[in-house]
Amino acid sequence: MLYAHHLRSSSDLDRARQVLAEAIRANPSSSVLWLASASLERSSDHADRAEALLRRALISAPSVDVWMKLSKLLRSQGRTGDAQKTLQDGLSKFPKSGEMWSLLGSLHESMAAELR
Repeated sequence: MLYAHHLRSSSDLDRARQVLAEAIRANPSSSVLWLASASLERSSDHADRAEALLRRALISAPSVDVWMKLSKLLRSQGRTGDAQKTLQDGLSKFPKSGEMWSLLGSLHESMAAELR
């Protein structure tokens, strides 16, 4: 993962993608690898790729962090309804996640403010 970060810093995005894809193939249950790969895509202005990776991560390596990252990505695109649904789905899997409950509350507050 450090090597992928180095490649990302040196603007060798294709090689960084390849390194992360190989790491994910070797350890598909690592949410850290999926999140790093999605972060690479998001920072390269490829939100669609980031979303696809996060959705795949929900199947292979579901975690609170993956659910939250996907919700935040959707929210940043103005897809608040999708962000809300994502958090609700995540909470059905991780009902004791204070972080997800907090993010959902924040999302509801911003949605209510938009309606005023």
